[in-house]
Amino acid sequence: MRIGLLGTGALGCTFAARLAPVAEVWMLGAWSEGVAAVQRRGVTVHEPDGRLRQAQVRATNDPRDLPVCDVAVVLVKSYQTERAAAWAGHILAAGGLAVTLQNGLDNGPRLEAGLAENPPGWMSLSNASPARSLPVPDAMPVRRLPVGRPVEKCPGLEASAGYMVGESDRLILTGGFAQPRDRDGGRFSEQSPTRIPARAVAVGVTYNGATLRGPGEARHVALLPTYIAAPAPAADRAAAFVALLQEAGLPAHVDADIAGRLWGKATANAAINPLTALWRVPNGELLVNTDRRALLHALAHEAAAVATARGVTLPFEDPRAYVEEVCRATAANRSSMLQDIERGRPTEIDSINGVIVATGRRLNIPTPVNTTVWRLIRGLRGEAEAEVAAKVEVEAEA
Repeated sequence: MRIGLLGTGALGCTFAARLAPVAEVWMLGAWSEGVAAVQRRGVTVHEPDGRLRQAQVRATNDPRDLPVCDVAVVLVKSYQTERAAAWAGHILAAGGLAVTLQNGLDNGPRLEAGLAENPPGWMSLSNASPARSLPVPDAMPVRRLPVGRPVEKCPGLEASAGYMVGESDRLILTGGFAQPRDRDGGRFSEQSPTRIPARAVAVGVTYNGATLRGPGEARHVALLPTYIAAPAPAADRAAAFVALLQEAGLPAHVDADIAGRLWGKATANAAINPLTALWRVPNGELLVNTDRRALLHALAHEAAAVATARGVTLPFEDPRAYVEEVCRATAANRSSMLQDIERGRPTEIDSINGVIVATGRRLNIPTPVNTTVWRLIRGLRGEAEAEVAAKVEVEAEA
């Protein structure tokens, strides 16, 4: 299986080091120092048990450098999802799977929209010679095409005599017709249209924790499960990727009720991350006095109320006890939002607390504390937000 990891940060390095022995792994990122480090010496990961894991993988900042991938794993910050979707659209095979393991509640729909807007980069026939072989556009039916007319979802590809595209799961373009070949080399008739499997999005939640030590180097601080769900047509593809993660030593499961895990993790993130960023403290410091615990509890309670009103079954009964447990288990951790603020980078506040506030408004669930914290974090950046975001266009990969 060929895997494209989108993101060269801590989790990108962690997953790359684990997957390299069992798959062909490519890393794609816009952080030039991270890409250059991986190109020079591969990835280095300090495991929770103290072992050092090193792996040689290929890395680039240009999606055109990648061969067609079976799976694209999105491990960038939530505000980079649109760019990641464009990258995934460029590199994924027909029938390929894009898996988001990002923080936040809105990445799945945004990734789906981005894939729909970005046809595969390998579909272009510009400057192509006759007999150039290319994969078929996903979900493209057999149909008559006037010679010279561009093929839908495939800029630059025209129906033209002499162009032969592939064998099984590919098109043959000749004499103004677009037809797929079957596996025996014959052709289907226009009366028997067939569709190539469409690319799909799988939404996942990973509880693995990692921190970046430097370009191409990470500390894997928590080896914990990953859960993935995919729409029914892509269930087999998701299961195959989960099996690959397990083979790589990363606990992973297919979970039909991914919404519960997604909102459960978001409840903890919404309560812990902004408070650590505002007070500049590690997670455990949120439990040191009643004032901090009161705000922590209020944020978690509101998030859980919104999730419940949305029909989500959360993986815990008491959101207050749950976020306290997370704080204790990750007491020394400096949240990603705190690190973002300290480094002058954009945060994921809109995809976490922002979505909770918007969903609460739609469902008539009050979220005054989440609203206040959401505005406080946004206000930390103030009018410099756009300017800073432009300067740090990539360092913030997850």
